[in-house]
Amino acid sequence: MALSKISGAQAQAWWYDPRTGETSAADTFPTSGTWELTPPAEGDWVLVLDDASRKLPPPGQLKNSS
Repeated sequence: MALSKISGAQAQAWWYDPRTGETSAADTFPTSGTWELTPPAEGDWVLVLDDASRKLPPPGQLKNSS
């Protein structure tokens, strides 16, 4: 997977299970180069990538505004 479309120097990767709402942090990766990621378990997982510098919460959780 090429991460060059993500703003910022680092991308935070999350696995999200849409059936259960469970999230699993995959890791933080440089946005240069190509990476291969494997879901944490069998089933239908969605890979969510965020700019790590934004410190967004896991998928499905609200960001604390304080």
